[in-house]
Amino acid sequence: MCSRTVIIGMDEPYVQGILQRAFGKYSPLIKVQSADDNANDLSDLLMHWREYETIDWTSVHRSSTIFSNAYCFRKGLIRKAQMAFNIKMYTAKHPTSILCTHVPETWIFELDDVEYLDEALMECFEVEQGMQANTGVSDSRLRQQFILKPSLTARGAGIYVFDTRERLQELLENEFASDDEDDDGDDDGDDDGDDDSGGLAQGQAVSQIREWVIQRYINRPLLLPAHQNRKFHIRVYVLA
Repeated sequence: MCSRTVIIGMDEPYVQGILQRAFGKYSPLIKVQSADDNANDLSDLLMHWREYETIDWTSVHRSSTIFSNAYCFRKGLIRKAQMAFNIKMYTAKHPTSILCTHVPETWIFELDDVEYLDEALMECFEVEQGMQANTGVSDSRLRQQFILKPSLTARGAGIYVFDTRERLQELLENEFASDDEDDDGDDDGDDDGDDDSGGLAQGQAVSQIREWVIQRYINRPLLLPAHQNRKFHIRVYVLA
């Protein structure tokens, strides 16, 4: 059986060493090569295990037998707005998909300034209609509620529930009003604030985000009776 090469290139020497030893156990079937080594013949290449930015995506995409340790279009999964867009495109092509009935109704909401709220809501007219329908409805169980989530944040940061136009505008005004305070405390570095991990990079404020998703709030979610009727979520790791 022919041997195959795995190129390993991690910034952290500790991780680099662990990976080299792990793949080395499969020698001679697997040949381990450091990303720092110069190699002209990569016809037997099996995998790139490297930092995301240094993976040779051209070779990965051109071959059905070369793999990588990362998903190329991962922003399409970890950023809420891009994931919502991808789900919308997928369900349009696959109307019988389980995603059609198991993902809350979602709208991508972009806003640079509260003054343009009217224009932004024109792209989410169902949300506007829902808030208008709440007029005169005093029973909270009958009111249409929505949840606002920043596209880039994680761990519940910047998430709010609203059911009126006034409440939405108040939330956004508070977010935008804190911009000046956050800017004064930030460094003048070149970091764009995107750590590619799905959340905000260290030092970046929720108020710096200009992209959200709005979802129809589930008023009667599935609860866990064995745990005092608590809500729950399932964290899924995808191997692609």
